[in-house]
Amino acid sequence: KINKKNILKIFSLKLINNLGKIRQPKKNFNYILNRFFHHPVYKYEVRAVIFKNKLKAFFIWRKVKCPKYSILTIVDIIGNVEVIANCGFFLREEIINTNCEYMDLMQYGIEPKILKKSGFISKNDHKKIILPSHFEPFQNKNIKTDIVFWINSGNLNKNHIFFKADSDQD
Repeated sequence: KINKKNILKIFSLKLINNLGKIRQPKKNFNYILNRFFHHPVYKYEVRAVIFKNKLKAFFIWRKVKCPKYSILTIVDIIGNVEVIANCGFFLREEIINTNCEYMDLMQYGIEPKILKKSGFISKNDHKKIILPSHFEPFQNKNIKTDIVFWINSGNLNKNHIFFKADSDQD
């Protein structure tokens, strides 16, 4: 569990900033600090993914309270997003430990096979499942979310991955 008091005690500023350069849009320590740790409304949880003693990614989520249950919503992954494929057990443990119904992830750009390996399902493949995305106010229905983005330098490529926190959805 990472917080604004211990993040720089555990990881160097250079390591954090390099992690944020792996993909587009680029993110750095100041982004993490101001977007998540200093958010005026929401309380975010940050988890470090370490593999073979190397920091691979930060997962950032928050707990959302619905009328009858709570969920964890991943709002950003900073670093190597492919590590999520090997984090299914860890993510399920977080769901259980926080007494949540499920965990969701609104994103664009991660290969579906990577998400499936980690245990995520696509609501497009399960038409009868309702996975709300609007919580304030709560709407108990599936709502399609479109994204629009502007790329200054060249074309969209595999390094462009977008999450809920990259938009005004969170």
